[in-house]
Amino acid sequence: MDVPKRHHIILLVIIFLQISSGVRGQERGLLLSKYYSPKDYKQGVQNWSVTQDKRGVMYFGNANGVMEYDGVNWRLIKVANNSSARCLSVNENNVLFVGAFGELGCLLPNKKGELLYNSLIPLLDNEHVDFGEIWDINCFSDSVFFLSDKYLFLYHNNKFDYWESKKERFYLTYNVNNNLYIQEIGKGLLKFENGSLNLIEKGEFFTDIRIHSIFPLGEKLLICTRSDGFFIYEKKDGKVSIKSLGEISGQTKKINEYFIKHSFYHGVKIHNNQLALASITDNIIVVDQNWNVTDVIDSKSIGIKGSSFYLYYRENQSLWLALDNGVCHVDVLSPFRYWNEESGIHGTLSDVAIQNNYHYAATGSGVYWTPIKSTDIFSN
Repeated sequence: MDVPKRHHIILLVIIFLQISSGVRGQERGLLLSKYYSPKDYKQGVQNWSVTQDKRGVMYFGNANGVMEYDGVNWRLIKVANNSSARCLSVNENNVLFVGAFGELGCLLPNKKGELLYNSLIPLLDNEHVDFGEIWDINCFSDSVFFLSDKYLFLYHNNKFDYWESKKERFYLTYNVNNNLYIQEIGKGLLKFENGSLNLIEKGEFFTDIRIHSIFPLGEKLLICTRSDGFFIYEKKDGKVSIKSLGEISGQTKKINEYFIKHSFYHGVKIHNNQLALASITDNIIVVDQNWNVTDVIDSKSIGIKGSSFYLYYRENQSLWLALDNGVCHVDVLSPFRYWNEESGIHGTLSDVAIQNNYHYAATGSGVYWTPIKSTDIFSN
C-alpha cells in the first residue's frame, strides 16, 4: 500500500523519537490524540462529564443531553426536561445515572436495546423536587448519591433518602478510597458515615475554600481547591495537620502557585499513580509521585485549545477531556511524539538528527530545527 508523501514526515519523526535515548515522556511535540468538535458529534458545544460503561461505550454530559459514542456513531439521549446533562456515573450493574437541572435519572434499554432516559423524579417527595442543578453523582455498590445545592440524595432499593444543607449550600462530593466526602459551604469538609454527615477533624478549615478534587496519597489526602491552591491533610499519632502543598519543596511551591494563578478545576489519577490536573485558564499538567511534571497537555501538544471541565481515565486506556468546545481523547500511555506540516515542517523527510539539545529534520524544502523542550512549564 502506498503511503501519501505528506505522511512520511509523521511516520519517520515518530520512529526517530522512539529509538532515540532519553526522549520518551520528556519531548514537546504533538501527542497522539483525537479531537471531536461540535461539528463531528452535531450537538452542543460544551461538555461537562465523561464516563464509560462495561461494554466500552463512551458517554458525555453535553449541553443538549447525554451523548453516546460507540467508536463509530454518535447518538443523543435527551433528558426528560431537555436540560444539559451535568454529571454521569455508572454503577456496578452497568446502569448509567444522569444528573441535570431539575432532573435526575438513569438510562435503561428499550425493547430494541437502545438506551433511553428514565426519570427518577416520580420517586421523590414533593417537598424535595425543587432541587435545582445536580452537580455530582457517586455510585457505591448498589447505592447512588446525587448532590444539589440544597440536598444530598441517596438512591437505594428504588427509593430516596435525603440530607438537607443547614448552612449556605453543598458544593461537591468526592469518592476517596470508597468513602464519600462532601463539602458544605459555611461548614467545611464532611464524611458520610452510618447514615450521617459528620464534619471531619479540622474540616472547618475548608468552610469557604471550594474543593474540586481529593486524592489519597498513602495515609494522607491531597485536597485540591479551585482558587486557594493544594493542601496535604494528614492524621498522624492522633493529630491532624493541614499543610499547603507549597510548603513541601521548591517544586511543589511552583505547582501550587500555578493552580492558584490559573484556577484548578478537575483532576484524575492515571497510569503509574500520576495525576492529570486541569486548570481553567491554562493547561493540563501531569505530575508523578515526586511532583515532577512529566507531561503537559495544551494546544501545542494536542493541537486544540479549550478549558477542560472534566477528565476521565480508565486503566490502560486513553485520557478523555470534556471541553468547553468539544471532547478529546489523548493517548497518555504512548511514548511517541510527532511533528507534522502544521508544526512547520514541509516537504518529504529525508533525514533526522539530534545535536546539542536540538532536533533537526532535513526535507526537500530545507533543514528545520527545534529545541528539545522540557515539559517543566515552570522553567520559563
